[in-house]
Amino acid sequence: MEVTGYCIIKRDATTGITPGDINTFLGKPLRVIEFSIHDGSVLVINSNADALATFDKSDIIASFRCKMKAHIVCPPDLSDTETYAYMMKAMARKGGYNDIVAKMVIAASLHRGEFNDSFLWQLQ
Repeated sequence: MEVTGYCIIKRDATTGITPGDINTFLGKPLRVIEFSIHDGSVLVINSNADALATFDKSDIIASFRCKMKAHIVCPPDLSDTETYAYMMKAMARKGGYNDIVAKMVIAASLHRGEFNDSFLWQLQ
């Protein structure tokens, strides 16, 4: 199972289906395993990585698509070669690339509703 994006689910979601505790999915960034191409629903894994759930599009506050390679959040539409080139560029940037930077990319992308790493490449 590869991460294909991130989303935030409403705190009052009504369409969630999970064998685990539904409250572990609400109101925080979640890794998306699959986006439905038909109706916009998502298959997500909670932050503890101990339960899966599905939610309809109506319960999604924000989402974006991406690729995860190692700990680097990469744009979704790159080929494998382009993805590895992006990873090298990210690791070589001034300040490096760590978990905090990855969380910043996720937060900025959720805010915009699409992959957004523009702040990484601004002049310093």
